Amino acid sequence: MGIDRNIQRESLNALEIAISYNRILEECDLTQDELSKRVGKNRTTISNYIRLLKLPAEIQAALRDGTLTMGHARSLINVEKPDYQLNISRRIIKGKVICQRS
Repeated sequence: MGIDRNIQRESLNALEIAISYNRILEECDLTQDELSKRVGKNRTTISNYIRLLKLPAEIQAALRDGTLTMGHARSLINVEKPDYQLNISRRIIKGKVICQRS
């Protein structure tokens, strides 16, 4: 399988990696566990990348162009409503995120 070697060799952004992992899963009919063994990554890592594909297109674009980091995107995945995800991502980009601690 050439694509898994390309993922490891090329300098891909997080979204490109997610798309590549998802493509391998679908085309080769693999589980995330099987893929993790083939590419030498933890299954949780594979899962975290795949979850990025559930984010709204605007957030995916910001991740792709480097406006948002993988860490930002992973945090946004846990926000339930896409409208909230977008609002928070726009605030992150503008540098106006307010963190509240309980």
